[in-house]
Amino acid sequence: MSKSKEEKSSNKTKKNVLFIIHTDKENEVNFIQKLGNKLKEKGAEVHYFLMSKGVKVAYKFQGENSALCSRNATEFSLDQKDLPFINFASQYELSLMIENSDTIIAFC
Repeated sequence: MSKSKEEKSSNKTKKNVLFIIHTDKENEVNFIQKLGNKLKEKGAEVHYFLMSKGVKVAYKFQGENSALCSRNATEFSLDQKDLPFINFASQYELSLMIENSDTIIAFC
C-alpha cells in the first residue's frame, strides 16, 4: 500500500544547518542572518556557533539557537552575565553540534 503525500511529508525531518562564524564584519554577519532566515522559512532548523572575532557580534544573535566559544569570549573580555541569551560553550560542544548537523557553513 502506498503512503499518501501527507504521510510522506510528515515523515520528513527538518534539515539541521550549522553556521560557524569567525567574522565580525557587519556586511558578512547581515548576509549570514538573511541566509539563516531564508533557510528557516524553507523549514530548516538553523544553529549558529560564534568563535574567534565572531564572538564580538553575539548580541546580533539574541533569540536564535546560538552558542559561542567561551575561550574566545574570555579573549575578547565578554562576560556571560552580559549575554545571558547565548550559550557559552566549548569546542567539544561544537563537535556535538557538527555531528548533529546535515549542513555546515563556515564564515571566516
